[in-house]
Amino acid sequence: MEIGETSIPKLIVNPLLSDEDIVQIQTRVSKLATSSYHYDSVVQEDFVSIMNKQIELNQAVLGLLNNFDCHEVPSDLSVQALMHEISNLASEDNTARLMLYKDLQKRETLGSVVMEDERFAMFHAKTSALKSPRMYVLRPVKGLFECYAPAEIQVIVALLIPEQVPIELNQWMSYLSSALLENDAYRIAIFTKTKEAIQSEILNVLKGPMKTWYRKVSG
Repeated sequence: MEIGETSIPKLIVNPLLSDEDIVQIQTRVSKLATSSYHYDSVVQEDFVSIMNKQIELNQAVLGLLNNFDCHEVPSDLSVQALMHEISNLASEDNTARLMLYKDLQKRETLGSVVMEDERFAMFHAKTSALKSPRMYVLRPVKGLFECYAPAEIQVIVALLIPEQVPIELNQWMSYLSSALLENDAYRIAIFTKTKEAIQSEILNVLKGPMKTWYRKVSG
């Protein structure tokens, strides 16, 4: 079996281990035992990789919080018009807005996410129109969103994720969905509180999984 390039020492031998193979193994082990340089360089490379990922994840979460917004919109808007509202909030670039709108539409064709008992609906999509994750909350100026009748929908939550992000960020964003069913303080903020109060609750939701990951990678 062919072995690709790797930073870890490798030695190709016969599965039955000939006398020559055994000598090669003994020689290689002896060299590794007297030198820590290569091992240290591998460890250092891994540590730098972890630090870079920490920076990427921290910037993504900060971008999510800083770009969060909560808007009141007319209650008679169609689903398509609501997706346009989200696209306009997410970007000032017309090309990016159109791309995001199409991505939202594409996801919506797979089935609307409408939680009738909890009185909220969700838009979510992966998109190349954005470089950082976004979250938005839409509430009707008065009453309920008519496009979801007879369901009594009071709030729409939009969660948007760039196409290429670390798996950890995907997992953390999923907590913001599930918390709408499991976290009372977060849900109440989404439905009734100010933008700043919601930002605070978003951070509270994310603190748990973020701290768990930091502990894991820091050993």
